[in-house]
Amino acid sequence: MKLSQQNVFRILEAVGERGATSKEILTALAQKKKRKAQLRKILKGLLKNKTCRKHNNRYYLVNDTSAVVSEKARRATRSSVINSRKKRSNHFLGQVIYHHRKFVIYSYADAKEYNFLRAGDNSLLHGDVVSFNIRQSKQGEAVADVIELRERRIVGLKGKVHAEKKGRLVFVPNHPVGTREFDVSNKVTLKKGHQVEAWLNIGNSALANRKPAGEVQLISEKSLYDNPMLEDILIQNNIPTHFPKSVQAEAQLFPNAVRVNKKSNREDLRDLPFVTIDGADAKDFDDAIYAEKEGTNHRIWVSIADVASYVLPGSAIEREAFSRGTSTYLPGKAYPMLPEALSNGLCSLKEGVNRKTLTCESLIDKNGKTKTCRIYASINKIKCRLTYSEVDKYYDTKTIKKRRGFQSLSEQLSLYKEIAEILRKRRITSGFVDFHLPETRFLYDKKGIVVDLQKTYQTSAMKVIEQFMLLANENVAKFCDQNKLPIVWRNHPRPLSEKLEHLKKLFWNNKIKLASLSSGKDYNQARELIKQNPKKDFLEYAMLRSMSLAVYETQRRGHFGIASEYYCHFTSPIRRYPDLLVHRALKNCLSGRKPVNVPEYVAATASDREKLSTAAERASHRFFKLYFMADKIGGIYQAKISGMIHSGIFVEISHPYVEGFVSFATIQDDHYDFDEELQSIFGKDLKTKYTIGKGLKVMLTRLDWHNISLEFDWICWKDRV
Repeated sequence: MKLSQQNVFRILEAVGERGATSKEILTALAQKKKRKAQLRKILKGLLKNKTCRKHNNRYYLVNDTSAVVSEKARRATRSSVINSRKKRSNHFLGQVIYHHRKFVIYSYADAKEYNFLRAGDNSLLHGDVVSFNIRQSKQGEAVADVIELRERRIVGLKGKVHAEKKGRLVFVPNHPVGTREFDVSNKVTLKKGHQVEAWLNIGNSALANRKPAGEVQLISEKSLYDNPMLEDILIQNNIPTHFPKSVQAEAQLFPNAVRVNKKSNREDLRDLPFVTIDGADAKDFDDAIYAEKEGTNHRIWVSIADVASYVLPGSAIEREAFSRGTSTYLPGKAYPMLPEALSNGLCSLKEGVNRKTLTCESLIDKNGKTKTCRIYASINKIKCRLTYSEVDKYYDTKTIKKRRGFQSLSEQLSLYKEIAEILRKRRITSGFVDFHLPETRFLYDKKGIVVDLQKTYQTSAMKVIEQFMLLANENVAKFCDQNKLPIVWRNHPRPLSEKLEHLKKLFWNNKIKLASLSSGKDYNQARELIKQNPKKDFLEYAMLRSMSLAVYETQRRGHFGIASEYYCHFTSPIRRYPDLLVHRALKNCLSGRKPVNVPEYVAATASDREKLSTAAERASHRFFKLYFMADKIGGIYQAKISGMIHSGIFVEISHPYVEGFVSFATIQDDHYDFDEELQSIFGKDLKTKYTIGKGLKVMLTRLDWHNISLEFDWICWKDRV
């Protein structure tokens, strides 16, 4: 192969994240060592224009450079499609698609599928871009004759590699791409009949009448949580994965059970039928709830694990809790703030065992206004551990799994929903911003492996817990303010004026007029205006991004999003350090001890740790999605535009619920430009305009492990499917 910048780029694109040395590049191009100086000059040029990067004598392709290097060729390709339509030539460009166990060619020019005879050509794969002619078959059917392979879109596949006779290695992809098996070109030690997960780098070039071959990279059979990329995410965000020996030693000193001391000042609530409602995979239960109707009023008990009784100031566990700031939750795994003996054991409000708690008991009227509030130390024994799905099933079907000794469970759940709705209505009237945005639900098999990604929204059961916790947090905050207790407040500043102006402009460009955005009520009115809008999710995300971040501070400033002057975090001391500080302040007050001031740096550190934990959780979610989609390369999906930038569009797949990127370089029907102000893309030749929510058909072609994102290729717009 000729030693050129284009061919060097192709080699680097083929090797992907493994990179290549100059010697390996020369070998791949079948060039002699004496051409090394010429190669260095080419690599120097690629480094200069930031097409590639160098690390430990290996060269790696920089993300999205494929669009830079081949953009000229791809634009010429798109022009040929448009010109072929104008000249009415029968020379077309299209994409090879393998479905229903046969190959077709999807024509970009007329949005039709053509059957074609492969004539013994084993080189073509699903996803390949080819030029072809259309002719009439003997049966009078329009069929395609492939002229040339223009581009190989799928250059990497996940699958299994196994050894056959005479040591021949064969790679079988998990997702069908046409060729059932690939020859493995590199040496891998593998026993006969043994199968392992592997990643195949096919490369961009293809030889006629030969099955594609490529180099395999074996995938470790270790747990996904030991994956180096996941480890890097945790390291980059400073998330500890193990507790120091001093913390482990202290944790071993705690008893296994809570003994009831009748001489203590704790109120005994064990006769009240408290329940916990959490996710099915939860192990640390901070909070339990119970409520009763009193005439037109409602009395609500929110009992929270008394972590402060075990995590003492100055202890190794306390120092580690401050250092971590919060628990970090990855799909299927948690890195807790407290050692497991406390987080999943002694502090966790498990069903049927005694637990020390702090209780916020509130009496609210029929409009949800708090009439009285009392906070006290208590002892509790949870009667029932429920999951969100169980409670939601009851709300939907009025049936619930029978629980021994708790016959009134259904009546209680109905009451809790009624109370939550009263509280929610009052909050929304006050200006509580009630966003309704989707989240990803990870479904696992018995081995803990992700088997599905579902789009989900906040359920009725989640709303019940949310409203009960908001009530407790707000009433505790008022108590602390009235008693001048030094705590860490949860403040949420008003949105910045420049962000509000940008949001108003965005709504105006979408023909939605906003009179004002000065309060939470205005945000809720804006939500009502876009309720039926096809761009609802996009606009609601824009509203969310316009808001400031909530922070921890030692001075009370109020919470804009919750529309409250008094707010702190009290309900999750197992997983948040600021909640633990609030508990200490309350216990000091209840015991008549002198309050301890909280330095500002403690609040600032808690805010910083929260940001790092959130970043790690989001990155890990993207990683697990990427890994889940790895064996689906070549999959064709219906999607919709969810966002835009100058280099391409973001698309959302509803099932499995993932988002990815489509470069303008892959859209073959026109040249597109992005208008940031109008949030639209415009076709230069066909004068088409597409906005957020536009449907299209895409093919998953690459996994960008560097940026932890999925890359799709455009096939056609929805109105042409």
